[in-house]
Amino acid sequence: MGDPGGTPDNSAEEVPARRMSSLASVFSPTCTPARLVLRTDLALHRLALIRRRNNHEGSTVRIAQIAPLTESIPPRLHGGTARAISYLTEELCDLGHRVTLFASGDSLTQANLVSGCSRALGSAASAEKVELAHAEMLHDLYERRAQFDLIHFHLEDWHRLCPALLDSCHITTVHSNLDEASRSARSAWLHPRLHLVAVSDAQRESLPEAHWLGRVHHGLPDGFCRPCFEPGRYLVFVGRISQGSGAEQAIEIARRSGLPLKLVGRLEKADFPYYLSLRTRLRTPGVEYLGELDECAKDQLLAGAYALLHPGERAIPLGLAMIEAMQCGTPVIALRRGAVSELVDDGITGFVVDSQEAFTSALERIPRLDRIHIARTSRHRFSARRMARDYLRWYARSVERELSGPIQVALAEGPARFGLGQDLEAGLLRSRTEASASSARGYAPGQSPEPAE
Repeated sequence: MGDPGGTPDNSAEEVPARRMSSLASVFSPTCTPARLVLRTDLALHRLALIRRRNNHEGSTVRIAQIAPLTESIPPRLHGGTARAISYLTEELCDLGHRVTLFASGDSLTQANLVSGCSRALGSAASAEKVELAHAEMLHDLYERRAQFDLIHFHLEDWHRLCPALLDSCHITTVHSNLDEASRSARSAWLHPRLHLVAVSDAQRESLPEAHWLGRVHHGLPDGFCRPCFEPGRYLVFVGRISQGSGAEQAIEIARRSGLPLKLVGRLEKADFPYYLSLRTRLRTPGVEYLGELDECAKDQLLAGAYALLHPGERAIPLGLAMIEAMQCGTPVIALRRGAVSELVDDGITGFVVDSQEAFTSALERIPRLDRIHIARTSRHRFSARRMARDYLRWYARSVERELSGPIQVALAEGPARFGLGQDLEAGLLRSRTEASASSARGYAPGQSPEPAE
């Protein structure tokens, strides 16, 4: 099973200790009127590319995906964020786009890989080491920024490390649980120039004052999960072994039902005291803790299960394990928290319950569900292709939002105010026309409807 403490690889490359002050001196943006007009023309060009890509298969968009350096892309074992980044990157490549992935050097991708360090730093790396590694990677990105039509960040607080990149066309996917974020972390997401995409509606509702561009649910690659339409004789719990995750509740549910339980999940050093308190329950007959499993082993385990249990009291922004189970045809029984109701169709792909006691009666109703329909429904709703196309729509909307921001000031002032020529005036008029067209489509600057599923 390996060390449950999950100690990181100490052979990860040491990041060069370039002074943070020297990086800060590079990232000191100014915005002159001439630069504003140039940004307008570049944004229009990017918007045309992205729109053409959405309507025709012939053109491509140059996209940079910026991943955290704590895990490889994809991760060796568990890691929902890293896996979602991997699925999106590969699907965009399959759609014909020119994708560059900024990640650790041990990542595997068909995209162009730019490594921020030779190997993933590990979840136990010091905050200072992680921050410096990310600052170095962002410095490299800043030097290459002209190579991309859009930059897609999966990092928190990147705009503090590199504020100059706010001038680029960008979006940021929020992968963290905002309900558990500190006040300073929540405040960082309120920067007015961030274009945020949530992974669930529940996540977006937990910080409604942020500048949300939209929402995109994660998706899995076609054929990723092998469905099994014969129900198994054991229950499965997948999640971090920590306080509030629901591990102890899953053990109690299994004990009441008389079904065996297999627990799968990462155990961090910080959660080891909780693991020690759980050891007595783990000795319950029929309960087995398997540690972390790779994707193939976990897929087989989920496909052969009677049901996946998700009894955690902690609200999660999105549960990738629930999507995986349903694509295997395995029903999910989950406590109504966070994004659960967005993922599980109650009475169709599983059951959403309001108390721990309700899990027992839900287990008795599992035979009523059609596992073939569960797999088919989930594969339609949560595919990587759908995820990639949704993001392409938001990439285009991000460019439109750039046009409706500071550029509107220049439009109001007029080019003569800055001594600009007629050619630049024509460029600004094109911007005004584009912004008006956006409003005519039924959404105000800075807001936009959800893309169709």
